[in-house]
Amino acid sequence: MTGAATALAALDKRGARQSVVTGNIRGAAEVKLATFGLDTYLRLDDGAYGEDGEERSELLLAALARADVPAADAVFLGHTPADVTGGRDAGVRVVAVATGKTTRAALQEAGAEAVLDELADTGRVLNAIGA
Repeated sequence: MTGAATALAALDKRGARQSVVTGNIRGAAEVKLATFGLDTYLRLDDGAYGEDGEERSELLLAALARADVPAADAVFLGHTPADVTGGRDAGVRVVAVATGKTTRAALQEAGAEAVLDELADTGRVLNAIGA
């Protein structure tokens, strides 16, 4: 995703703790993240992976527990209606990115607090996240 590395680097500069929540098993996630150099900015041990549960909310709650971060202090970036619903169910703020198959309207309808069309505009990403 264009802009992902730049956004992660900007968040890292601001001292944001970052991790990953994905339905992929951890090994596959690590390979994918490393391929694009995104793993540099992430605390992978704080994340949650496919082997930790099936529902997005379950994964988010596992990651929050591992990171010892209250849901009210977290922001989840997702790209599907299931991500948005899972984030809301876990009590975190959800910023959605309308890439791939999911439209902006579908993400807004699912309840995303903010919807971005892309990650290329780092200032817009940081503003939506609140960093």
